[in-house]
Amino acid sequence: MLAKWDGEKTLVSRVLGPVERGICKLLRIDPEEDMGWKKYLAAALLFNLFGFMKQTALRAFGLVLVMTVLCGFLYTVVCTGINQTLFPHQANGSVIEIDGKTYGSELLAQQFTKPEHLWGRPMSLDLTSFTDEEGNENA
Repeated sequence: MLAKWDGEKTLVSRVLGPVERGICKLLRIDPEEDMGWKKYLAAALLFNLFGFMKQTALRAFGLVLVMTVLCGFLYTVVCTGINQTLFPHQANGSVIEIDGKTYGSELLAQQFTKPEHLWGRPMSLDLTSFTDEEGNENA
């Protein structure tokens, strides 16, 4: 550090000197000009502001990563594991399977006829959708 203050060339100044001069040219800063207290105050405030913003952004990014892992991965795996263990039929969609052929879910297109249930709109069903290869109705 003493060599730098004495104006001697050091290894660091040889390597970083061109970088520093390039930044000064880019920002139109004269390295030989004295910095008054107003410029120094503005530079210190900007430096601290950017440091605070960087620190806050890094913390926020870290929190996003942690919450993504917790909520997006671990929670999903735990809930799926518990449901597959305790309720395998329901967790797999309550699939209707007859003679090895899957026809759909028990939970879709149910007829609710009890008065305590909400009455849905009347539907006209296309029963031709539910035919096998020979044209027999499966509904």
